Amino acid sequence: MASVLKNIYKCLIEIETTLINSLLQRFSPGQVPALINLPESSQSQPYRSLQELLQESVLWAVPKKRRSAEKVRNRRFGLPGYNWKPLVPKQNIVVCRNCGNYQERGLLCPACYKKVMDETKEIQQTILKELGSGPIEEDVIILYENENKEDLDPKMWKGKRIVEMKKPPPKIFSDNLLESSTEYKSDRTDVIEVPHPLEYK
Repeated sequence: MASVLKNIYKCLIEIETTLINSLLQRFSPGQVPALINLPESSQSQPYRSLQELLQESVLWAVPKKRRSAEKVRNRRFGLPGYNWKPLVPKQNIVVCRNCGNYQERGLLCPACYKKVMDETKEIQQTILKELGSGPIEEDVIILYENENKEDLDPKMWKGKRIVEMKKPPPKIFSDNLLESSTEYKSDRTDVIEVPHPLEYK
């Protein structure tokens, strides 16, 4: 590093002398005094340790400005609304209407969802026992205890495979899923209007 700096210094001195000589020759008549470079001093430079050379030649990655108190606080605690780090109690906890466990508003109840998962796994195991592990190309209909395919519309089960569960339907399903989905034909022509329960007369 020191030799590079020494070469740059020599080049700058030579450029300076040539510029001055050219200017003096142009604007002054007669003889022009020539500038001679002084010989370098033969005195040896003092010994420098490697640590001193590294401190001068390398820019270390150290902070140049002190962090403000606001930035320190934001790094420690975060920003509210973005990445707030302290623990905050949730205000959207409600009680499930079906099972009574706690849940977050707008999300599924974990206890009810676990019941549905258990029922789904049981249905999958029953299908695996009856139909095997081969490819199932037809749709599968699940019939619980006291349910017969004759009660259903033939369009619903024709061309489909039927798997019977030897247990009553669970209570986790809503009432409209437990009702029969077929509409029976009626000979009545009159229309009965059922009033809405919240309608006032």
